[in-house]
Amino acid sequence: MKSIRLFSLIFLSVLMFCGYARAVRVEEVKRPIPESPQNGAFELRMGPYYPGVDDEPALGASTPYRDTFGSDSLFLIEIEVDWQFWRWPGGTLGIGGSFGFMQAYTPAVSESGEESSEYTVLNIMPFRLPLVARIDWFARDPGIPLVPYFKIGLDYYVWWILDAGDVADFNGREGSGGTFGWHVAGGMMIQLDPIDHYAARTFDNEVGVNNSYIFFEYYYADISQFGAGDAMYLGDDAWVAGIALEF
Repeated sequence: MKSIRLFSLIFLSVLMFCGYARAVRVEEVKRPIPESPQNGAFELRMGPYYPGVDDEPALGASTPYRDTFGSDSLFLIEIEVDWQFWRWPGGTLGIGGSFGFMQAYTPAVSESGEESSEYTVLNIMPFRLPLVARIDWFARDPGIPLVPYFKIGLDYYVWWILDAGDVADFNGREGSGGTFGWHVAGGMMIQLDPIDHYAARTFDNEVGVNNSYIFFEYYYADISQFGAGDAMYLGDDAWVAGIALEF
């Protein structure tokens, strides 16, 4: 009986302490804290990408990319910076620019048909100009740390192929060039500020970062020169993930 009373007393004490700590934190958060102006965003994202080279209609049933580089996805890494030029009650509207890099490689084949110690390498650098709408009302008013967003924009993919270190031809094409296209994307950002409000405020006051996030994004990229002319098709659709900062 004494043990039960002791554990009950400890349990009640823990509950009271947790309630007090939560009340202190809530009171701390409710105090008016100056926030630096928010004008932009930075994103670092990465994920799989399989360039749709073999989707080009002129290739017919042939699959030169798959035959050369296989069916494994590439690893895409991108950096994006946005300027949030308009704030509306539900969020922000911005325009941005991004660039990235991915690479496919396979052992080069000699004239005798044997694999050599050199590599055939396809390098791809995507450049994008997106229009970005972020809906941060949930995070600002109800306090739900979720920020959905949408993007649409124009793309230009620079590519070049190296064979044993030199620019090479690929399927009868010159081994370098660029392809225009477009993309749409949608995703969800999870705000990290609620994990430690004090650290988030300090980060803002000292560095100017208003909010920090992790995010998940699904995108569709049509990189086919808008269907006109002879061009290297490089589009794909996939999921990416990353971190984002608003400043």
